[in-house]
Amino acid sequence: MKKFIAILAACTAMAISLISCGDKNNNDSKKESLSGADKAASDFAEYLCGKSDAETHLKLILPESKIEELKNRDEWDNVVKYGSDQFSTILEDYQVVVKEVKKGNELTEAQLEYAGNYFEKRGISGIEAKQGYEYTITVEQIERETNRKETPQTTVCVLKIDDEWKIIPMSAETLNKYN
Repeated sequence: MKKFIAILAACTAMAISLISCGDKNNNDSKKESLSGADKAASDFAEYLCGKSDAETHLKLILPESKIEELKNRDEWDNVVKYGSDQFSTILEDYQVVVKEVKKGNELTEAQLEYAGNYFEKRGISGIEAKQGYEYTITVEQIERETNRKETPQTTVCVLKIDDEWKIIPMSAETLNKYN
């Protein structure tokens, strides 16, 4: 479990620095009705399971200004390919299913400010989060080779930046370190 989460975190960090999943209840109709922060958190959870692609993941974690910058420098396709290659290698060893995406507390004004600092430390300036929430994503993962099951959780912050909801793959408590 720790290996999977650690590798996932590393891939997410690498993607930023370079700048079948299904719910057992088959809630496709419920997913269609999601919007805003709930949809972004759900889409991120789907990525953790391999249901969506690296491009979707990058669009969830990178501000639009950074995406446009990468496209203008003709680097976007390479970043997407790299992210896709890295994550598909991880998922070869696991079958992962989303168990729950749970909305937690609203982020404080200070944490919204720290989100700007988080992006600034990654070379992305001028980011102002207007609103945000913490979400806990629970998945069930089955290691293909041993059939061992684990149910890890990951906590993310979902922020509204320029009318789009973006993911910072860390808890609000960890985000506090960017003060």
